[in-house]
Amino acid sequence: MTVTLNAASWPFRTEGMLVELDRDAAIFRPPLRYLLDRKGEEVTLAADGVAVTAAIRRTDSQGYHLRFRTPLSDDAFERLRTPDATGP
Repeated sequence: MTVTLNAASWPFRTEGMLVELDRDAAIFRPPLRYLLDRKGEEVTLAADGVAVTAAIRRTDSQGYHLRFRTPLSDDAFERLRTPDATGP
């Protein structure tokens, strides 16, 4: 499953994986060596037909720490937590 992250201010979208997932937060890791500090940016996380709006709370070596604007529904949570979406 492809997980993408996109922001209105970015001229691109980036693919990656979910390192961690909770109903109201996630850590998204793109396959980049360096991550720009994008704290406060509004983004859309999308995978498997699920799209959720979030804000980047911080950036560290794990990836972008996201806080969802609204908690994930049960269906969206289950679809995003499949092994293909969350990695090993």
